[in-house]
Amino acid sequence: MIKNQKGITLTEAVVTMIILGILAGGLLTILGLNATETSEGIANSRIQMQYENFVEELARDVRRAAYVLDASENFDSAATLPANNSTKDIRIYTPSGIILAGYRIAAGGILEERDSASGNYSPYMSGNKAIEVTANSHFRLPGGRQGVEARIHTKYKYKTIADSLVANVNYIRCRNSD
Repeated sequence: MIKNQKGITLTEAVVTMIILGILAGGLLTILGLNATETSEGIANSRIQMQYENFVEELARDVRRAAYVLDASENFDSAATLPANNSTKDIRIYTPSGIILAGYRIAAGGILEERDSASGNYSPYMSGNKAIEVTANSHFRLPGGRQGVEARIHTKYKYKTIADSLVANVNYIRCRNSD
């Protein structure tokens, strides 16, 4: 063996590469977790914006209307179901009995809106995305049917979003109600 040899041994190089690999892996894990949290935060913000768009549209429709009825109720006979009835399908009527709008929570957990011309339903789109809701989402109709309360629970990746996204539109009233 030669004394005063300069450089590193193969063992030292391998140990150094292992240590650097562990440090790099830890750093990438931390960065990956941060990116995941950021993307989920952005998704939650988008869902919040979609939901707020829906609530604004629902409120606008109800305020232009005279009555909000369950889909099973007839405008001529008015409210046939008990007050504070919970429903997944509502129709919003003008004073003359024309359906102004309709919304329903479909069996697959998609919020849908009624096309006023054809009467057909399609997913309620906010941007290019349909709003997914949980099974316990519903509309509540008060006695007199001159308003609606919406309790819509939105979903992201099959999980209910935090309580801040659970909507309770505190009884939107029709424009001609007391």
